[in-house]
Amino acid sequence: MALLVVVTAIAILSIVVLEFSSSARVHLDQGVNLRDEARASALADTALSLTRACLDPKALAVSGISLTSMMKNVEMERVCNLLLGIFSKSRVDLPIGGLSFELSGIQGIGIEKGEIDEIKLESEEAFIGLAGLQCKSRQDFNCGARKIVANRLRSVLCDPEIAHVFENEQADGTRYTREDVVTNLVDWIDSDDNRITLSPLWEFQEGAGENEDGYYGRLPERYKVKDMPLDSIEELRLIRGINDDLYDFLKDKVSVFATNRIDVNRASAEVLGAMLWAASSYGKLAEGEICGKETEGTITEIKSAFRAYAEWIVKVRSVKSMTLAGLLGKPFPSVERFLETAKDPLAAYVTELQKAGGDAASPALSELLAGSVANPAIQNLFKLIWGTINQNDLKGGLTTRSNLYRLQAQGTVGNMTRRVFSVLKVDGQIVRTLYYREE
Repeated sequence: MALLVVVTAIAILSIVVLEFSSSARVHLDQGVNLRDEARASALADTALSLTRACLDPKALAVSGISLTSMMKNVEMERVCNLLLGIFSKSRVDLPIGGLSFELSGIQGIGIEKGEIDEIKLESEEAFIGLAGLQCKSRQDFNCGARKIVANRLRSVLCDPEIAHVFENEQADGTRYTREDVVTNLVDWIDSDDNRITLSPLWEFQEGAGENEDGYYGRLPERYKVKDMPLDSIEELRLIRGINDDLYDFLKDKVSVFATNRIDVNRASAEVLGAMLWAASSYGKLAEGEICGKETEGTITEIKSAFRAYAEWIVKVRSVKSMTLAGLLGKPFPSVERFLETAKDPLAAYVTELQKAGGDAASPALSELLAGSVANPAIQNLFKLIWGTINQNDLKGGLTTRSNLYRLQAQGTVGNMTRRVFSVLKVDGQIVRTLYYREE
């Protein structure tokens, strides 16, 4: 009996000790994770602070000499990404060919317990700007910026990838058109309470029927139209007609802070193609003729050609950036230089390749001249495309000097990772944070 009592007591004590030990380990791991999470957050915020300093004209002043004029002629995204690599990783990451090399003896900002393992800075004006949908006057339904942005949205929404959204009813039992989505965006942003509609020629006009808040007031969780510019891309989820599929499609193509001007030095081929299409006479056609399943035959082929046209412009831009002179400089220092390239991107590509490689480029040039660059059908199609573009409309929506930047930075310590998303604006001599999110 005594032995049985002793064994039972030892067993109970062992269980208590094991439970205590396990609980202590769990609490210790929780403490370590909280510590590492705080450190990872601090690292991500450090990247944000370094980026703000890089973009700050006052911080870049040397011996009292302002570098503001220099900042206008270089791509600050590349400059800041270069400096961030030096300060956070003690490494130089060159924007040419993915080359990088370590800086021995330089400790950077002294990160010992973790690292800033992702930094991405890009122009916010490389996307289609939804802030341009707001007109200054409530009576001016068709201000220039609104029409430019609406036409670009129409071009993007004509993508076959998203056609199913407009061919089927959504969860609320309504089938929305592309015009509905654009006018609902305008109603969400403008300051009045009157519905906006679009004519078949895509002219904005005051509509009839219920006011802007009517639909939202009947939802299970009621809310009102904001009547102010959007504050974040996630806010698109609140707008009538934008379901999850459409939101996922738009979130990487639009900006809620940019207006009607697109930074041609940083915009993607998709955005450039939408911009060219919006300035073309083909973009004036009614929705049913150019979008969804109705887009078959000649219209579809020409619309696809606009994307190919934009891709050649991006190729020219890439070759310009590969040269020593274009290491940190802008591929297109002015809108006029961009238009020179856009007029004939095939010829511009060959010219830039010759400048970049000299005699070494001759094999590549021979291959090009024997292929698409010398193809008469492609040359004639590109001439047709440029002939349909209204250059005044196109020029009015371009810029080569962005003052809006989108930053993504990630800090990692141990098993914990924190990521920061921020939108920064260089406003004169001040760098403002327009948006901040951490996850």
